[in-house]
Amino acid sequence: PMDKPDPPSSVEMTSIDDSSIQISWNAALNKGGSHMITKYKTEVTEVEPGTKAQFNDESNLFYESFDLDYTSEVQAIILESSADDMGGFFVINFMGESTPNIYTDAEADAIKEALEGISTIDSVDVSIYPLSQEFITTYGQRWIITFDARRGNLPSMLIDSGSGQLSTIATGGTIFGSSSIIRVETISNGGLPSSFITPPVLDEGKLYMSRISSFNGNSWSDSTISHNSISPSKSAPSPPRDVLVNVLSDTELGVSWKAPVFDGGASIAGYKIVWGDNDDMVPASQLFFLLDNLDPEESFLVSVTAFSSRGFSDPALAKPLLCPMELIESIT
Repeated sequence: PMDKPDPPSSVEMTSIDDSSIQISWNAALNKGGSHMITKYKTEVTEVEPGTKAQFNDESNLFYESFDLDYTSEVQAIILESSADDMGGFFVINFMGESTPNIYTDAEADAIKEALEGISTIDSVDVSIYPLSQEFITTYGQRWIITFDARRGNLPSMLIDSGSGQLSTIATGGTIFGSSSIIRVETISNGGLPSSFITPPVLDEGKLYMSRISSFNGNSWSDSTISHNSISPSKSAPSPPRDVLVNVLSDTELGVSWKAPVFDGGASIAGYKIVWGDNDDMVPASQLFFLLDNLDPEESFLVSVTAFSSRGFSDPALAKPLLCPMELIESIT
């Protein structure tokens, strides 16, 4: 039929640990006439060597199906300062329209009302959380904005504090406080996923295959089967999360991070911190590190890597917790 979508293509599988795999694919080009793809179905089945994969639950082999729907766009507005003295107000611009003034101490309902008052935003949920970082002293809040409408991957909200052009980073102008800065980050893009990690329900040593199909609200596509079978196995961990660095003095930096999402099936043994040509290691229980005796005239990148008995993760580059003075000066 004309409205039948094409199936996804290039279905690949990689091992996450000894009980989970990641499945990735490319979206279908033909979505079926004027329709849009609204969800995918991912099927995983156990296969025995030399046999054809059977994607059903009629045998004694493992089989499970997962429906993958649209995910909401989530963005964060982060208000931070080096002392508990942030104040003032700013404007949020989204796709060409601006809110009324929003004060830095606004409640969630007031933020929601301001955002939903512009025509480019349909409906949002707003949650407010205090900033908290081990070892690094900072003050402020995280405003988590979840867009309810199914509009896919959205552009970033922009901040206007009257001190420069619209940007995802703002300081000065109508915002005051010690090194106060407001920035926007995308937490998760909206839209349909292009990958999926199975729950930890698979067995190491057994072979699995997967297949993916598309649904456009009217018809299901044919299925595309993964190129090969895979057995889940222990692997190196994923990178540390939320790696941040903050200036503590002219010779000290504080670095903090969170544990990886996946440990690869083996316990995290520790973390490796790299700055410039230097490195050091800390145990898994420690999620912070002090860089001291630094040269005030020297600048360098800082990264953190997790490691286990299965190897090292990719390094995660540290982000400055507060805006660097050079960037502040370029904005103001």
